[in-house]
Amino acid sequence: MRLLRRLLGIAIVLAVIAGVLIVAGWFGANPGTVSVLWRGLRYDLSVTTAALATFLIVIAAAFLTWLLLLVLGVPRRLRAWRRGRSRDNALTTLSRGLTAAAAGDARGAKAAAKRIGALDPDMPLGLLLRAQAAQLAHDRTEAANAFAAMLRHPETEFLGIRGMLLLASRGEAPAGTDALALAERAHSLKPDAAWAADTLFDLKARAGAFDDAEAILKDAVRKGALASHDAQRKRAVLWEQRSVTAEAQGFADEALRYSRRANDLAPDFAPVAVRLAMLELKHDSPRRARAALERAIAQKPHPELVAAYATLGGTSEEPLKRVSRMERLVTLAPGSTEVRIGLADAAMDAGLWGVARGHLEEARAMLGTDAPAGLFRRLAALEAAQHGNREAEMNWLREATAARSDEAWTCRACGAPAHRWSERCNACGAFDGLEWRSPGRVNQPALAAAASPAR
Repeated sequence: MRLLRRLLGIAIVLAVIAGVLIVAGWFGANPGTVSVLWRGLRYDLSVTTAALATFLIVIAAAFLTWLLLLVLGVPRRLRAWRRGRSRDNALTTLSRGLTAAAAGDARGAKAAAKRIGALDPDMPLGLLLRAQAAQLAHDRTEAANAFAAMLRHPETEFLGIRGMLLLASRGEAPAGTDALALAERAHSLKPDAAWAADTLFDLKARAGAFDDAEAILKDAVRKGALASHDAQRKRAVLWEQRSVTAEAQGFADEALRYSRRANDLAPDFAPVAVRLAMLELKHDSPRRARAALERAIAQKPHPELVAAYATLGGTSEEPLKRVSRMERLVTLAPGSTEVRIGLADAAMDAGLWGVARGHLEEARAMLGTDAPAGLFRRLAALEAAQHGNREAEMNWLREATAARSDEAWTCRACGAPAHRWSERCNACGAFDGLEWRSPGRVNQPALAAAASPAR
């Protein structure tokens, strides 16, 4: 491409020279005179001389015009040079500022953001650094101002919206911030972004716009922003919330229908299956209740499923009969430690110490070094109840203190624990934010208190 441009330039120069020679030759072949009257005087010039003079005058006029434009454009070029220099300095400062922000240096990031504001106040990435520096310094007002300024630039509009929504989720956004409008704006800018679709879905679900929320999920799956399995789970939670709302309003039949729909979407999700079983029992359908729990246990065993299955016989059911009925779960999920521990609990209630010990030991062997503290506390209780062996009980309680903590419903967004599952986290309000997991190793109650006679 560069060679082609050079060849084109040479061709143009040669064409101009050829043209001049042709014109000069024509004038030479056609001699004549040109008379010019100037201030009462007459000047007779040959045609060639007149043409040459005209050419020189045109060249001189063009040169003078170029020189005049050059002089007049000095201030503009000077301003452009200064802007370029300021932008170069701003880019260098931006690099240092982003490095400081990544290192957690709030003071360095803030100083860099301030200098960029003085050098190039319209630099979009400078606004991003300003927002990061404000967040590091825990300056909510400055962070909100920076994110609001980012909304005015196409390059940083999406990031500005995300920052404002983050502040809104923490309750730190300026008064009057419409989180739902911002989420819709973000989704329209980047409909393929999983974060934008998930945020808009969450806000729609919070507002009770269940149909809109479900439509967002379906659209996100079509565009590849959300996995089909995750969307199914969220849709199930939506129908579960519909069921809870209907039951609270006294529409028992609708509550049951919505719960069945939720279970069809996520049959292995323990909270949905447990709630459906309870509603089926209220509608005198114990067979349907048992089928819902057994299907969920066979797919994905969970302690709450096993506990709900244990209560299907009611409070009047004899403990021995409950154990016999629950033994069916072993055939449904033979490799499940949750089933073994649930059977051990039922056996201990029935006084079948040997059966309980066998199930607990099998569960311990399955889990290996990953056995939770609750398993060891059950073994300690078994020693106390069966043999009254204080020393063995204390040994198991020591094992419990070193083991990982038991799984519990924990919010993936804020980390807050919950006593039971619900559609929303009670701490941060995140929709479908609770997951069943172990929060890590925690200190158990003191051994003396745990092994007291009151236990």
